[in-house]
Amino acid sequence: MPRESDYPRLPDILAVLEGLVSSRYPNALIPLSVAHSEAAIPLSKGKKLLKQHAEELLARGTSNE
Repeated sequence: MPRESDYPRLPDILAVLEGLVSSRYPNALIPLSVAHSEAAIPLSKGKKLLKQHAEELLARGTSNE
């Protein structure tokens, strides 16, 4: 069973993590928030792409009948 004494630098690590908390997303760390913002598709572009994809699928579905 791990003991607190096994991790003497734990208070230092927790203090650093506290400083990395993002105000943008609750309980998220800044590096994760940055990764999310880089990977996320903007709503307007995502909506346009999904609509275009759905229209293509529907067009293919009706031409196969």
